[in-house]
Amino acid sequence: MLVAILVSFSRGAYIALFVFFAMLITFFCIYKRDMLKKALAICLCVWLPTLLCMLPERKSVLITCFMNHTVSQQRSTAGRFVKWKEAINIFGLFPATGVGGGNYALASDTYRQERQGLFTSYATNTYLQVAAEKGIVGVIVYGALVLSLIYIGIHQMKKGELRSIVFFSILLALGVREVTFSSFFQKENMMILCFLIMVSLVQPLEDNYELFK
Repeated sequence: MLVAILVSFSRGAYIALFVFFAMLITFFCIYKRDMLKKALAICLCVWLPTLLCMLPERKSVLITCFMNHTVSQQRSTAGRFVKWKEAINIFGLFPATGVGGGNYALASDTYRQERQGLFTSYATNTYLQVAAEKGIVGVIVYGALVLSLIYIGIHQMKKGELRSIVFFSILLALGVREVTFSSFFQKENMMILCFLIMVSLVQPLEDNYELFK
């Protein structure tokens, strides 16, 4: 899995991967200190063979880690800022309810003639796309969902559950990933994965063991 993420050479994926391990270690320090050494040992055992596998591609990995080193990276970053600005402008024009789900491409200024290379059908930022398409109503609804998940995640981790720490770290990493690439509403498998993790975090399977008797 780590090798697949690293060979994608996606800056957003790299950032999400860093956030996952950083949050994982942080939560172990706070809620599961007795297992911190074991967690660090497992991370080391996972990363060592992964880094060995990536030695042939070390140059490309390092370039990706620099984030804004090459011309293509700089153009990609500039393009994302353009799309984010467009989403903010759309939200300003339709602040209450937005332009409607899936209508971002119709409402955005695509610059098709002058800047066709920057055209995408989405905002490359899930949060801004929600604001543009759903307006304040959508921001409140989805914001309440996110805050509820954060509250539940912290509550579950306080119980010292290992699974809750892992799942909550994954959700945070995916949430950071959505800042740089809006895949949640575009890819059904991504949406299903997030919902499964949310359900597992909110209601562990063994709590419903009576259903399987």
